[in-house]
Amino acid sequence: MASEGPRWYVQLVLFMLCLTPYANAESHRLQYNLFAMVSSDGEPPSYSAHGYLDDELFLHYDSESQRPEPRGTWLDGLVETDTWKKEKSNVKEIGQDFKITLRQIMDQSNLNTAFPLLNVTQKENREGKVTLRCCAYSFVPRDIKMTWLQNGHALSHSDHERGIIQPSGDGTYQTWVSIDVHSEESNYTCHVEHQGRNQTISVPLGPVPEASRKYWVLAALTFAGVIAIPFVVFFCGARYRERRQQQDGLPV
Repeated sequence: MASEGPRWYVQLVLFMLCLTPYANAESHRLQYNLFAMVSSDGEPPSYSAHGYLDDELFLHYDSESQRPEPRGTWLDGLVETDTWKKEKSNVKEIGQDFKITLRQIMDQSNLNTAFPLLNVTQKENREGKVTLRCCAYSFVPRDIKMTWLQNGHALSHSDHERGIIQPSGDGTYQTWVSIDVHSEESNYTCHVEHQGRNQTISVPLGPVPEASRKYWVLAALTFAGVIAIPFVVFFCGARYRERRQQQDGLPV
């Protein structure tokens, strides 16, 4: 964020220009770059400022040192002046205001944060394994990290199958991650990281739900029925031709 210096900054520039005996009437540019950073671990926000005169750095200030430091030997005689002391006070005050403004912006952005709702499902697949799927719903912002754990240890990313993060239609997002495991294995949990918050959800204990098994039985019966239909049609057609031949007195 760049901020043009207010009147007391201009006074400082005029003072510095007076140190140059042959300063002409051309315009000069004073610019301050202000930086504030807030971490998610609860640490106090940090602040720093850099002052430039005609694109040349002449001042550095940060919240650790709590004082402006001159950059350039031509400023050595200015450090003990009232102008520089006023600069120190003003830069510090701006830093306090800037950190408050940043905190307000962060608080406002938190209104648009929604942590995910989680759900875990399991079902048998065609290979005889069990597919565990962890679904995350209704979260904002979009960035999210989902990992399967066994006994508290993260499993290889190559074993994961991940869905795309897509809009839910209500301003939030949804996605999923799945993994195939052997039915006799257990103690799996889904770990989710979102906006600095960690969530875990465990796979329910016990056998795979019966509904999942019925799905594959029904699919097998359907497939068998599809195969049987041509044989039934062929058999009925053969019986019909045989009966017609008998009625017409033709040899069967």
